[in-house]
Formats: sequence, C-alpha cells, structure tokens
Amino acid sequence: MRQSRRLAVCAAGTAVAVGAVVTGIAVSDGSSSKASKIGYSDNAARQAAPVTAQAADGTAAARYKWGKPLRAENFNGKAVNKKDWELYEDPGKNKPGGEKTKRRPSQAKVKNGILTITGLANGWSEGMAWHKGIRKYGRWETRVRAAKGCGCYHPVLLLWGESKPAEVDYMEDIQDPNRTHPNFFLHYGNDQQLQQQVRVDLTKWHTFAVEVTSTQVNGYVDGKRWFHTTKSAAIPRGTLAPTIQLDWFPGDSRTHTGGNMQVDWIKLYKA
Repeated sequence: MRQSRRLAVCAAGTAVAVGAVVTGIAVSDGSSSKASKIGYSDNAARQAAPVTAQAADGTAAARYKWGKPLRAENFNGKAVNKKDWELYEDPGKNKPGGEKTKRRPSQAKVKNGILTITGLANGWSEGMAWHKGIRKYGRWETRVRAAKGCGCYHPVLLLWGESKPAEVDYMEDIQDPNRTHPNFFLHYGNDQQLQQQVRVDLTKWHTFAVEVTSTQVNGYVDGKRWFHTTKSAAIPRGTLAPTIQLDWFPGDSRTHTGGNMQVDWIKLYKA
C-alpha cells in the first residue's frame, strides 16, 4: 500500500481545470456574476472555480438512488477493526515532496460510533485503508468533519490506484486552518491533475462522495455534484482502495500545532 502523496499545484496557483458540469450548486466561472454550469476544457489551465455547497443533511446515495450499499463501516466497535482496515505504521522518513507524516495506529481511536484521527504538533498522525471497500469501479460516500487546527494538517478522503498510478482525493483540505475550502484532486499520468474546490464549513458534518466508472469520475458534497470529468486519460483503470488520512505538511505553516478529523461512516455502492 502506497502512502500519502500530494502532487503540487502549479506555482502560479492555478490547476488544470476540470471538464466540469456542476449540478444544483451556485458556481461562478470567473466571467459572470451569475451562477452557471461550467464546461472547462480538460487541458486548459485556469483558477479552479469555487463552489458553495448548501444543505448539509443530504447524501448522493439518496439523491441519485444508488440503492443498498455493498459494504458499510459505521465504527460501532471499541477500536478500529484490523480485519477490515490496514492501519499505517511509518516513521515519516524519506518521503517525496513536503509530506512528512509519521504514522502509528495509536493516533486512530473509535468511540461512540465515531472514528477520530488525531495529529500531534510533532507530526505523529495516522492513515488507514479499508480492505472491504476495494473495487475497480464504484461509488464511495463518507460522512466527515475536521476541527480547526494547524494548516500543516490535511484531512484527506481518497482512493489509491493499486494496479496503475492513480489517486482520487475526493476531499482534501490543504493549508486551511479554518477548514473552509476542501478540494477534489484527480491525479493521473505524469504528475498531471484535475482540481475543483468547494466552500463548506468542515467543522460541521458533511458527506463527500466519489463515483468512478469506465467513462467518468464524479464528486459530490451533501448530495450535490461539484466535480465531473470524462477525460479518458484521467480515469483510473485499476483497482481502487479507499483510505482515510490526516497528512502532515510542516512546510505549510510557520508554527505547528495539532489537528484532527472524524468519520461517522463510509459506504461502498455498486456503480
């Protein structure tokens, strides 16, 4: 199992724009003050458009009638079920880029049906992969929140591509101590990526979902689609492993304090 990496956004602060159609959410395309659907060219470079999510009580599964989940993890036990989850152990040395997370299972706790991953000021945190959620194509949905904390800590919900280099970060909050603008990153090819950003208060519960098929990738927040691409080169073709990570990038903050993220549940649906 590979562990967390984050490919850098272009130095100018831009990213490869999503070939996106955002439904049911107000979006500005930068050329008009009116809400609109976006239809960016997949190979164009421009600022990722902000998206504002609304009601925090919906799910993509309910809105789009995904049916019963194939698998579900509700964290009802007294600890993380190690039969279903791989807990990372890593001293944090020799990692590429700015990610220096030191991982140990003791940083992940389960209590009252909630998983809490706690990151310490010195970089000790945790990440974990859900064995039962591994699938080539599917729909994954997770209820999550993250407390305000050091911008050096990045709460991440992602799918790792195991048989071909791919990474689908369907919620990653970076350099954001207030937890207000998580991103969707779809990494592919030779350090290429598609990106979108949404404005939500991550200190409150929200559901983030991702749908991967042979022809498209979609991202959802609280039942509303905010990321979409049909770019063939960007679509993962191998097995995908869902993981939950709290990553440490010490270079993202002058001072280092702690951080945490909590997960209520994660579910897998057939695509």
